[in-house]
Amino acid sequence: MKNEIHGFVNIYKEKGMTSHDVVYRARRILRNKKIGHTGTLDPNATGVLVLCVGNATKLSNYLTLNDKTYEADIHFGEERDTDDITGKVLRTDDAPSVDAKSLTQTLESFLGSGTQVPPAYSALKVKGKKMYEEARKGIFHTLPARPIHIYRIEALDMKDLPHKARFLVECSKGTYVRALCRDIGRSLQTYAAMGDLKRTKVGNFDLSHAITLEELEKQWDTPSFLEKYVTSMEEAMKGYPSVHTKPEADRYLLSGNPLLGHNIVENIKDYQKGDILLLCTSDRLIGIGEIKENAEKTYIQPKRIL
Repeated sequence: MKNEIHGFVNIYKEKGMTSHDVVYRARRILRNKKIGHTGTLDPNATGVLVLCVGNATKLSNYLTLNDKTYEADIHFGEERDTDDITGKVLRTDDAPSVDAKSLTQTLESFLGSGTQVPPAYSALKVKGKKMYEEARKGIFHTLPARPIHIYRIEALDMKDLPHKARFLVECSKGTYVRALCRDIGRSLQTYAAMGDLKRTKVGNFDLSHAITLEELEKQWDTPSFLEKYVTSMEEAMKGYPSVHTKPEADRYLLSGNPLLGHNIVENIKDYQKGDILLLCTSDRLIGIGEIKENAEKTYIQPKRIL
């Protein structure tokens, strides 16, 4: 049996693979070139990597996946150019003064809104070139600090202090845990670099429901695969409000035309300019739209039609 898949698959990425490696293998397994992912995971990291398959690739930018949860090892006493232990040692502190009390207090100080300077080795682009590619050539760029939010952060294991600890962090999209480790070290007046990293949750996708690529290969063409392992587009996008076209206006939506208030069942006045909405007929999700306004009217502009 061959399943036609349009949805999201929660993959457990193993150590040593790039996110692109996972996508490449999934494309071969599922025999589908329309596969992407919703957020890069470093090669040495493990954990949740959400793949979007088929028409779901059109929704990846709109997924409510802002919050991510990680478990990470932090090594004290060394500063590295990559901000993790795979990089070149830049500075050392042979006697880092870190104990359970100071670490706990420091972690708590990172809670809430703040800013973070991205690592020199990152996939962010400067003048069209990825920073890690430039850094490998000896060309280093420092980007301005960017806003981040830490919702939760706590130590999980401190028995190896002062040299090593493990902590959990729940953070906003765009937060680099490597840079967080670097900054934790600086706050403790020492150096620090990230060790092992595991992503345990991305939005509503968590580690307990992730499958390996090996499991994907065994299961993908079985009758129960779609039900057990594929999250539908409707389920993944349920954080957004939905509007439904009246039967006579279905053709406008299917053609990607703007929708006026009298075209939908809901009251368009309940939404504000810039709101992102799921656009549905009476029985299925058709696309994504945005509330727009001009001097004459409020309307919904379709952004993506599936």
